[in-house]
Amino acid sequence: MNICEWKFFEKIIQEDKSDFNKKLFENNSIRIMVVSLFLFFEQLSCGMILSNDNIKIANIYYLTSGIMLFCFLNSLYSLKIEKANKWNDNFVTIFGIIGSSIVCFRLILIDESTIGNNMFFISVLYGFALIFYLNPIRNLMVYGSFMILFTFFYKTNQIMLDTEWIRSLITNVIISFLMSNIHYYKFIREYNANRELERNNDILKKRNIEIEKINIELKKMSTRDGLTDLYNRRKLDQIIYAEHKSYEIENKIYSLILFDIDNFKQINDIHGHLIGDKLLIELSELILGKIRENDIFGRWGGEEFLLVCPNTSKNEAIKIAQRFQKIIDEYNFDNVNHLTCSFGVTEILAGENYCEVFKRADRGLYKAKKQGKNIVCSL
Repeated sequence: MNICEWKFFEKIIQEDKSDFNKKLFENNSIRIMVVSLFLFFEQLSCGMILSNDNIKIANIYYLTSGIMLFCFLNSLYSLKIEKANKWNDNFVTIFGIIGSSIVCFRLILIDESTIGNNMFFISVLYGFALIFYLNPIRNLMVYGSFMILFTFFYKTNQIMLDTEWIRSLITNVIISFLMSNIHYYKFIREYNANRELERNNDILKKRNIEIEKINIELKKMSTRDGLTDLYNRRKLDQIIYAEHKSYEIENKIYSLILFDIDNFKQINDIHGHLIGDKLLIELSELILGKIRENDIFGRWGGEEFLLVCPNTSKNEAIKIAQRFQKIIDEYNFDNVNHLTCSFGVTEILAGENYCEVFKRADRGLYKAKKQGKNIVCSL
């Protein structure tokens, strides 16, 4: 990102505030758990080591270790119930103030010799700034409380500090306060960038789903007849080709049954094309519900239909065609009542290609038309 485009005081949009607060709460709670668990064992160990030499100081260490254990258990429970109530939400600020109190209390009342070296203070200040995420108000509360508590402790205990030491401490408190704010707004910037990425991914997923639906629809349109939803001519041509390859490789025979509606032009002229379309749909549904499981049925075009019969001899195909011829002849269609179809039947012969098989079925249909219609002819 160009530095000119970088916004320091980035904000969380209203719809993301709940999710942001949840992530902020989870991040701070995990960090409190890690830090407080470490300090619990560290202070407990110090207390056990000093228990024989100075029981008063050892008890102070035990007390602070108990406070750290409470902080650990509170954060663990908060994460377990996944509930950021007011107490848990503000606990990182409370933890910072508790930590400040313990640091000042221990340094002044336990180990006054450490006061002369402000590196311990500085490490605590910067460590807190870089570990936890606090907004400017909470940062002010934590670092302000640190200065107030330190001033109170060293004044009441009459500890003498040189001016340079005080100036150095104040400077580092201010710097760590600023670093903590930078750390917090960096967290916001990263969160916003991730949310933007998530939104873009959601948009892409939705578009991919839409594209997938369109592709499915296009695939269906390329293989299905728009009116009857049967296989269209292109798909039927692929099926015949596949059956022919199976015949060439495994010697599996197949037969074709080609039929069309008799006098369909007259039906359209008398009743209209809308009734003609309904008739095509009704006939498609009728035949589709009667075919065998392995047979493939489709609309070849116009009023012509094709039935591909795998592993079926011509004689078997003739019987199938005759059964359909009878079913159609006896069926009471809507709007038209009576309807008949003519059938051409053929079987694959050795040495011919699949186009020749279809042409022979077509000649059979033509023969049926010439012989009076509503009959089955085979070649």
